[in-house]
Amino acid sequence: MPPENMNPQTESLRSDPSAVARRVTAVSDVVHTSGTFRRFPDVAGEDPQQELEVNFLQTDPVVEQRSGELLVVEIGYCCVIAKHGVRPEEAAETIQKSGSYPGVLFFGAAAFQIRYATNPGPAFDKDELDAFGRINVPLNIVPFWREYLDSSMRRAGLPPVLAPIHRTEPAPQNASSTKPT
Repeated sequence: MPPENMNPQTESLRSDPSAVARRVTAVSDVVHTSGTFRRFPDVAGEDPQQELEVNFLQTDPVVEQRSGELLVVEIGYCCVIAKHGVRPEEAAETIQKSGSYPGVLFFGAAAFQIRYATNPGPAFDKDELDAFGRINVPLNIVPFWREYLDSSMRRAGLPPVLAPIHRTEPAPQNASSTKPT
Protein backbone atom coordinates (compact mmCIF):
# COMPACT_ATOMS: atom_id res chain seq x y z
CA MET A 1 0.00 0.00 0.00
CA PRO A 2 1.58 3.35 -1.04
CA PRO A 3 2.03 6.02 1.60
CA GLU A 4 -0.73 8.58 1.88
CA ASN A 5 1.54 11.50 0.93
CA MET A 6 2.95 9.80 -2.19
CA ASN A 7 1.60 12.51 -4.49
CA PRO A 8 2.58 15.94 -3.09
CA GLN A 9 0.55 17.89 -5.68
CA THR A 10 -2.01 20.35 -4.48
CA GLU A 11 -5.69 19.62 -4.96
CA SER A 12 -5.93 22.13 -7.81
CA LEU A 13 -3.24 20.27 -9.77
CA ARG A 14 -5.26 17.05 -9.43
CA SER A 15 -8.28 18.65 -11.08
CA ASP A 16 -8.77 18.02 -14.75
CA PRO A 17 -7.07 20.88 -16.62
CA SER A 18 -8.42 19.49 -19.88
CA ALA A 19 -11.96 20.38 -18.76
CA VAL A 20 -11.06 24.01 -19.44
CA ALA A 21 -8.62 23.34 -22.31
CA ARG A 22 -11.28 21.45 -24.28
CA ARG A 23 -13.41 24.61 -24.42
CA VAL A 24 -10.58 27.05 -25.23
CA THR A 25 -10.78 28.02 -28.89
CA ALA A 26 -7.88 30.49 -29.10
CA VAL A 27 -5.41 32.68 -27.29
CA SER A 28 -7.04 35.98 -28.17
CA ASP A 29 -4.59 38.40 -26.54
CA VAL A 30 -1.28 38.52 -24.66
CA VAL A 31 -0.42 41.78 -22.89
CA HIS A 32 2.87 42.61 -21.18
CA THR A 33 1.32 44.59 -18.31
CA SER A 34 4.52 45.61 -16.50
CA GLY A 35 8.24 45.05 -16.51
CA THR A 36 11.36 46.30 -14.81
CA PHE A 37 15.02 45.40 -14.68
CA ARG A 38 17.97 46.74 -12.72
CA ARG A 39 21.67 46.06 -12.87
CA PHE A 40 23.47 46.78 -9.63
CA PRO A 41 27.18 47.44 -9.02
CA ASP A 42 29.19 44.45 -10.17
CA VAL A 43 29.23 42.10 -7.17
CA ALA A 44 31.31 39.62 -9.19
CA GLY A 45 34.11 42.21 -9.36
CA GLU A 46 34.66 41.79 -5.62
CA ASP A 47 35.85 38.20 -6.19
CA PRO A 48 36.17 37.15 -9.86
CA GLN A 49 36.09 33.43 -8.90
CA GLN A 50 32.84 33.74 -6.96
CA GLU A 51 29.88 31.85 -8.34
CA LEU A 52 26.65 33.72 -8.85
CA GLU A 53 23.28 32.01 -8.55
CA VAL A 54 20.53 32.51 -11.11
CA ASN A 55 17.10 32.18 -9.53
CA PHE A 56 13.76 32.19 -11.32
CA LEU A 57 10.50 32.86 -9.50
CA GLN A 58 6.93 32.66 -10.76
CA THR A 59 3.70 33.87 -9.22
CA ASP A 60 0.69 31.61 -9.17
CA PRO A 61 -1.57 32.40 -12.12
CA VAL A 62 -4.78 34.22 -11.26
CA VAL A 63 -7.55 32.93 -13.53
CA GLU A 64 -10.94 34.61 -13.95
CA GLN A 65 -13.86 33.66 -16.13
CA ARG A 66 -15.46 36.79 -17.57
CA SER A 67 -18.69 37.06 -19.53
CA GLY A 68 -18.99 33.29 -19.80
CA GLU A 69 -16.80 32.99 -22.88
CA LEU A 70 -13.52 34.64 -21.92
CA LEU A 71 -10.77 33.55 -19.53
CA VAL A 72 -8.33 36.18 -18.30
CA VAL A 73 -5.13 35.09 -16.60
CA GLU A 74 -2.49 37.20 -14.88
CA ILE A 75 0.96 35.78 -14.09
CA GLY A 76 4.34 37.23 -13.12
CA TYR A 77 7.96 36.12 -13.43
CA CYS A 78 11.17 37.26 -11.80
CA CYS A 79 14.91 36.60 -12.23
CA VAL A 80 17.44 37.38 -9.47
CA ILE A 81 21.17 36.92 -10.14
CA ALA A 82 23.07 37.21 -6.87
CA LYS A 83 25.88 35.98 -4.66
CA HIS A 84 25.53 32.52 -3.15
CA GLY A 85 23.39 32.69 -0.01
CA VAL A 86 21.13 35.58 -1.04
CA ARG A 87 17.50 34.57 -0.59
CA PRO A 88 15.85 35.35 -3.96
CA GLU A 89 12.29 35.82 -2.65
CA GLU A 90 13.46 38.27 0.01
CA ALA A 91 15.73 40.08 -2.47
CA ALA A 92 12.95 40.43 -5.05
CA GLU A 93 10.48 41.79 -2.50
CA THR A 94 13.01 44.26 -1.05
CA ILE A 95 14.14 45.49 -4.50
CA GLN A 96 10.53 46.14 -5.52
CA LYS A 97 9.94 48.15 -2.34
CA SER A 98 13.22 50.02 -1.79
CA GLY A 99 15.20 49.62 -5.01
CA SER A 100 18.23 47.60 -3.89
CA TYR A 101 19.48 44.56 -1.99
CA PRO A 102 23.06 43.64 -0.98
CA GLY A 103 24.73 40.97 -3.12
CA VAL A 104 22.39 41.24 -6.12
CA LEU A 105 23.85 41.84 -9.58
CA PHE A 106 20.65 41.76 -11.67
CA PHE A 107 16.92 41.87 -11.01
CA GLY A 108 14.29 41.52 -13.71
CA ALA A 109 10.55 41.14 -13.34
CA ALA A 110 7.59 41.12 -15.71
CA ALA A 111 3.86 40.57 -15.49
CA PHE A 112 1.63 39.38 -18.29
CA GLN A 113 -2.06 39.01 -18.95
CA ILE A 114 -3.33 36.40 -21.37
CA ARG A 115 -6.89 36.12 -22.64
CA TYR A 116 -8.43 32.93 -23.96
CA ALA A 117 -11.62 32.71 -26.02
CA THR A 118 -13.80 29.74 -25.04
CA ASN A 119 -16.86 27.97 -26.39
CA PRO A 120 -20.09 28.70 -24.53
CA GLY A 121 -20.93 26.45 -21.63
CA PRO A 122 -21.39 26.32 -17.90
CA ALA A 123 -19.05 28.25 -15.62
CA PHE A 124 -15.84 26.47 -14.69
CA ASP A 125 -15.23 25.66 -11.05
CA LYS A 126 -12.25 27.13 -9.19
CA ASP A 127 -10.25 23.88 -9.15
CA GLU A 128 -10.59 23.50 -12.93
CA LEU A 129 -9.46 27.10 -13.49
CA ASP A 130 -6.53 26.71 -11.08
CA ALA A 131 -5.38 23.49 -12.77
CA PHE A 132 -5.61 25.10 -16.21
CA GLY A 133 -3.71 28.14 -14.95
CA ARG A 134 -0.85 26.13 -13.46
CA ILE A 135 -0.34 23.85 -16.45
CA ASN A 136 -1.42 25.62 -19.65
CA VAL A 137 -0.77 29.28 -18.95
CA PRO A 138 3.01 29.08 -18.38
CA LEU A 139 3.40 27.25 -21.69
CA ASN A 140 1.78 30.19 -23.48
CA ILE A 141 3.52 32.97 -21.54
CA VAL A 142 7.09 31.72 -21.05
CA PRO A 143 8.21 32.60 -24.60
CA PHE A 144 7.25 36.25 -23.91
CA TRP A 145 9.05 36.16 -20.52
CA ARG A 146 12.18 34.68 -22.12
CA GLU A 147 12.21 37.39 -24.80
CA TYR A 148 11.81 40.13 -22.19
CA LEU A 149 14.53 38.67 -19.93
CA ASP A 150 16.96 38.22 -22.84
CA SER A 151 16.58 41.80 -24.08
CA SER A 152 16.76 43.21 -20.52
CA MET A 153 20.00 41.39 -19.77
CA ARG A 154 21.54 42.52 -23.07
CA ARG A 155 20.57 46.12 -22.30
CA ALA A 156 22.16 45.73 -18.86
CA GLY A 157 25.40 44.59 -20.53
CA LEU A 158 25.18 41.05 -19.17
CA PRO A 159 25.25 37.75 -21.02
CA PRO A 160 21.70 36.42 -21.26
CA VAL A 161 20.52 33.40 -19.30
CA LEU A 162 17.87 31.04 -20.54
CA ALA A 163 14.73 30.92 -18.43
CA PRO A 164 13.18 27.48 -17.89
CA ILE A 165 10.52 26.57 -20.42
CA HIS A 166 7.74 25.43 -18.12
CA ARG A 167 7.23 24.61 -14.46
CA THR A 168 4.12 23.17 -12.84
CA GLU A 169 5.67 23.02 -9.36
CA PRO A 170 7.01 25.87 -7.21
CA ALA A 171 10.47 27.08 -8.24
CA PRO A 172 13.40 25.64 -6.28
CA GLN A 173 15.52 28.03 -4.21
CA ASN A 174 18.44 27.76 -6.67
CA ALA A 175 17.42 27.10 -10.26
CA SER A 176 20.99 27.11 -11.62
CA SER A 177 24.41 28.59 -11.03
CA THR A 178 26.83 30.36 -13.31
CA LYS A 179 30.33 31.72 -12.90
CA PRO A 180 30.83 35.37 -13.86
CA THR A 181 32.83 36.03 -17.01
